[in-house]
Amino acid sequence: MLKRTIQLITILSLVSALTACSPRPSSDASCKIALLLPETKTARYETQDLPNFKHRLTELGFNEQHLIYNNANQDAATQQQQAEAALTNGATVMVLDPVDSNAAAKIADLAKSKHVPVISYDRLINGSDGV
Repeated sequence: MLKRTIQLITILSLVSALTACSPRPSSDASCKIALLLPETKTARYETQDLPNFKHRLTELGFNEQHLIYNNANQDAATQQQQAEAALTNGATVMVLDPVDSNAAAKIADLAKSKHVPVISYDRLINGSDGV
């Protein structure tokens, strides 16, 4: 649990550093963070990771309404669609826990082409320099 909490804090620090948001992002609707998780089979994603992520964002002054959250239910094609939708909806940073480390390269490449930084969370993304 402590290790996971430290990882979340590290990720959120990176998110904070990578975004072009103001110090109080809640006032900046153009700052959107996409959190894309791989599945619900592992309970911790919904019971720990997501709530801890939201809590830390709130502590940093981020308005939760600007969080784009999706869970791919173990389907790489679904995660690709969710990533494309997040980018279309204005994500300025993407935190991605890939369903498939190789398939996620397309997501990272697409985000890079739109100048959206990608943080690989929990699993590596193979075959892309967009991470």
